Amino acid sequence: MREEDAQPDDVVVTSGRQGHFPKGFMVGQIRHVGPSPTGVSYHAQVVPAVPIERLENVLVIIEQKGEMSSNK
Repeated sequence: MREEDAQPDDVVVTSGRQGHFPKGFMVGQIRHVGPSPTGVSYHAQVVPAVPIERLENVLVIIEQKGEMSSNK
């Protein structure tokens, strides 16, 4: 959300809110933060905490033609 103060080098952890993953698991570290194209929220580049080839569950979000879509 816009009121959050995410900065480069901040650590990203799971929230535990949706019940898929426990609260506090490290996801990665923020490399870059910038405003979204609409200015409503922010986009962040996150360096994963573990090697990608070791992951079992992944949600990939890609941007296409100014719109956000997700693939699992």
